[in-house]
Amino acid sequence: MSYLFHALKTPANLWFLAAGFVAGIFITPAFFLIPYYWPAFFAVEGGILLATATNKRFQKSVNARLANEEEAYRFQRQRSQLRMGKAAYRERMRKTEKKLHEIKKNHRSAISSRAPGLLSDILKRIDEIEHSYIILLYSFMKLEDLKNRNTEEHMLENLVEEIKAQMASATAAVKPALESRLKIISKRIENKNLLQENLDTISVRLAALDDTLDLLLEESVTGVDPEKVAAQVDAAMEKLEMTRETMSEIQTFSEISDPSFSLRSISRI
Repeated sequence: MSYLFHALKTPANLWFLAAGFVAGIFITPAFFLIPYYWPAFFAVEGGILLATATNKRFQKSVNARLANEEEAYRFQRQRSQLRMGKAAYRERMRKTEKKLHEIKKNHRSAISSRAPGLLSDILKRIDEIEHSYIILLYSFMKLEDLKNRNTEEHMLENLVEEIKAQMASATAAVKPALESRLKIISKRIENKNLLQENLDTISVRLAALDDTLDLLLEESVTGVDPEKVAAQVDAAMEKLEMTRETMSEIQTFSEISDPSFSLRSISRI
């Protein structure tokens, strides 16, 4: 059904509908074709919609467009949350956006007359740097929030020892529940360690990127060679690459932070 809706909104179909209604209202009455025109028109329209909606290439383009729209919405939401976050994040966002604005402004002035084609490519990649930087900073903020919420984590190691002691004397009927409890707590300990590792990794990448942006800003003022600028921008983008594993771990941490995994809930298992 959704593909039919998108097929209805295509420019070609809208032009066909407009032309068909104009013909039906102003032209066919003169030829006394009204009884036959509208059924034929809607039959053709239905056939066009069905053929378009079932076309694999059209479905792929619709899915890609929807994915891009969802990504753009998610990015704007992340930017907004950073701007409404703690003062440290707001200040870091402000400084970074100011740097990027100055870099783009300086390059427009220095490169536009010498290499207009290269300038467009450089500005596009700088926008990608901004996009990736915000995603990294947002990921760092969410991980730090998770770390700060885990105020009872120091109790986990003690709980593991207690459960192991209970299992030594537990009956066969009780052991499965204790094993399940031990598995959940062990997973939380594992993710706690991974969380800190990811925080450290993202922190290093953000610091390196900040240094690179400072260099780009400094050299954008001196008016360096456009080819050198492009190489520096490419180097900055390489520092932004974040592994899928890390993003998957961030999602895992979000799931582990669910209230159902709290220590109080675990203690009731």
